[in-house]
Amino acid sequence: MIYSTMQYKDYVWAHNPKSINILSSRDIKEALIPYCGNEFQDYGMEKRIVKGIGEFYGENCLEQYKVLVDLFNKKGTGYLSLPNVPPFLAIFKSLRLEGNAKPNILSYSFEFWEYLKKETESKSLLTNFHVVTQGQNLWDISFLYGIKVEDLLDINKNIKNPNNLILGEKVYLE
Repeated sequence: MIYSTMQYKDYVWAHNPKSINILSSRDIKEALIPYCGNEFQDYGMEKRIVKGIGEFYGENCLEQYKVLVDLFNKKGTGYLSLPNVPPFLAIFKSLRLEGNAKPNILSYSFEFWEYLKKETESKSLLTNFHVVTQGQNLWDISFLYGIKVEDLLDINKNIKNPNNLILGEKVYLE
């Protein structure tokens, strides 16, 4: 199995952050019933919260961080792809420079919130493409987004061989 890299909108991390934590929770209310115990009401899933810590390495680590800052400063939502987790719509909530200054190493932390959209909401909020990472083929992308390979081929007329995608190529999803 190929361990995929983290991606948000069209930004693909050169290497995955050191740690990624995903909090999934349900909205549960408890009602106490005198002399009978308690009753629970499940109001469904709440947004996922993704937090992590990463590092940029090398002489250009500050430039790498600035690219991430530019991404953070862009408003709106986009698909967040995490290793071995199907992509989901998210908002880039926070980005923070961390730790002590070290030569050629820059530490940062981040937080994303899942965007739970209403069914009637416009698709224009979505990032409508996926940037191909190392070793991906059209079947991988089809699985990630739940879109049939045939539909992806109809949308992306430029793809001649679904097994041979180019690193960094954009595959349109709609």
